[in-house]
Amino acid sequence: MSFKDLSFKKKLEHIWEYYKLIILGVIFLIFVAGTIFYSLVINPRPDTYVGVAVYDQYLNQQQLEGLEEEMDTALALPKDKTVRFTTYYFDENDDLFNVDMQQKFMTYLYTLETHLITAYRAAFENFVSSGYIAPLTDYYSEEELAALDEDGRLIYFTDPEDNTEKPFGINLYGSALFEKYNVFDMSSQPAYIGIFPAAGFEEGSHAAVDEIIKRE
Repeated sequence: MSFKDLSFKKKLEHIWEYYKLIILGVIFLIFVAGTIFYSLVINPRPDTYVGVAVYDQYLNQQQLEGLEEEMDTALALPKDKTVRFTTYYFDENDDLFNVDMQQKFMTYLYTLETHLITAYRAAFENFVSSGYIAPLTDYYSEEELAALDEDGRLIYFTDPEDNTEKPFGINLYGSALFEKYNVFDMSSQPAYIGIFPAAGFEEGSHAAVDEIIKRE
């Protein structure tokens, strides 16, 4: 019996038996193409306006999304831009995981996906001595720094570039945003925010810091 003499059901069974790999391959390619089209055209991932590293602190997806949405609204960003928060946390029982997390942190720094660093004091001081955080004098006016200093919010370290003492971080205690989303437990140790020296992101970094440190 020839193919044309088969019933419709038999024809489908015949086609499936001999061409199922090709059919499945075509379906897969259509799915991939559709996914790419959706992510690039229909619902593209916003560009990073400013990237914020939350170091040595675990944040779940709900916390991250809440932080990003509130910052995007506060800075009146267009839909194709976002303040992106990335959490870096460590497991004292898993050295391999910790190495991978540290590599991720360094990768985000050197690909300019991170522009602000938030961390507890010990880690923050290490970042300053390593040159990963710029002095606030590069971004803030004398008047702005004087106001923060009068409020007791600045932390000073020796600048590794010229061995002079400069303000590098702003205390996050009282940050309305971070308190709302439980970022850092500052009841026992302080946490600070500093700026990574990424050219071209000066204005956005300054604006984002100002929003993050706002108190009620």
